Order: sequence, then structure tokens, then C-alpha cells
Amino acid sequence: MKKLFQDILLTWLRITAQLQLKKNRPYLIGITGSAGKTSTVNAVAQVLKTKYRVKQTNKGNSETGLPMELLNIPIRNYSGLDWLTVILQSLWQLLFYWPDHQVFVAEMGVDSDQYPKNMSYLLRIFQPQAGVVLNIGHVHGANFSGKNSAQAIAQEKVKLLNSLPA
Repeated sequence: MKKLFQDILLTWLRITAQLQLKKNRPYLIGITGSAGKTSTVNAVAQVLKTKYRVKQTNKGNSETGLPMELLNIPIRNYSGLDWLTVILQSLWQLLFYWPDHQVFVAEMGVDSDQYPKNMSYLLRIFQPQAGVVLNIGHVHGANFSGKNSAQAIAQEKVKLLNSLPA
């Protein structure tokens, strides 16, 4: 039952976040790496704010955090029935939150090479037009399959670059 609810929640958040992005179609920038993502998101956003209206991720960089950032839903430590509130909030935001930012800079955290904590899943939500891969390290390496975690992490994070338009 828990797995079914998780799948329903993730699908709902993914779809509502995708619809939210279609409302104003900002230029999307994705940033990933084993370290330095938050600082880089902050730096890129500060530079771009001199010329554009920019929104950036603050806390959310995961399969639930990224869509909640896109929907402008505060991120807390949710449990149990609290997720029903998130579903209602996402519907409310989809109907009544009309962002005006021109650029969205997102931290894209990858904790595993398995669904839904992998880059492929995040790219289903957020398809950047520009991207940065900062570095590859053994952070969260225990959650990656295979004997060479650094190689598995690199393969996962480079999916961001491979997804970019020519």
C-alpha cells in the first residue's frame, strides 16, 4: 500500500510540476554534482538576476523537492497524512500561482541510479536547456549499484548533459 501511495504521489507531483512549467515556460538551467550544487545555483541566479527575473531552488532537489519548488510549496519534513496536504496545495498552486520568472535555476540531486532517486526521473520533471555537472565524488555512493560507485555516479549525473538540446 505504501509503494502504491508513493507512486501516486510522485506521479501527481511530476504532472502538476510539468503543467506549472508550461504556464510561463521559463528558461531552465539544471545543476548537479557531488558537491557545490547549492553555491553554484546561488551564484548563477545572482548573476542572471541582473538582467532577468529568476527563481531558484532553495531546499528541494529531489524527486519530491524539485516539483514542490516548481509549484512554490514550502518544503518541510512531511509524514503520513501531511502528504495529502501537499496534494491539495499543489492543485491550489497549479490553479492560482502564476509565476512571472524568466529563468528557473535548479539543483538536481541524485541519490541513486534507481527510480525515482535518479537523474532520469528528475529529467522527466525538469528538462533544462542549459546544465552544469560540477564534480563526481563518492557522496551517497552506497545507494548506487555496481562495484565502482564513482563510475555509477558519473554515468547518472552526465545524463543531465546528454539531455540538453544541441
